[in-house]
Amino acid sequence: EVIGAEAGMHLVALLPPGTCDVSVSKHATQNGISAMPLSSCYLKAPKRGGLILGYGGVNSRQIQEGVRKLRISMNRCTPSDSK
Repeated sequence: EVIGAEAGMHLVALLPPGTCDVSVSKHATQNGISAMPLSSCYLKAPKRGGLILGYGGVNSRQIQEGVRKLRISMNRCTPSDSK
């Protein structure tokens, strides 16, 4: 679920409940994607993790490739990553 895409150069992509945003962020970095875990902006763990994604200065082909790499990163995360 994408929120905040209508303003600025960043958006937040909320992850499915129970998905560890820190783990997805680490896997994304390994795939060449910078995706800051939303939970790093909270003092307490949020109810739902997410990723802060920048989209300024990239074209639609790069965005499509980035989304593909994020999907791979999410699929690499296991339920044990959330613990």
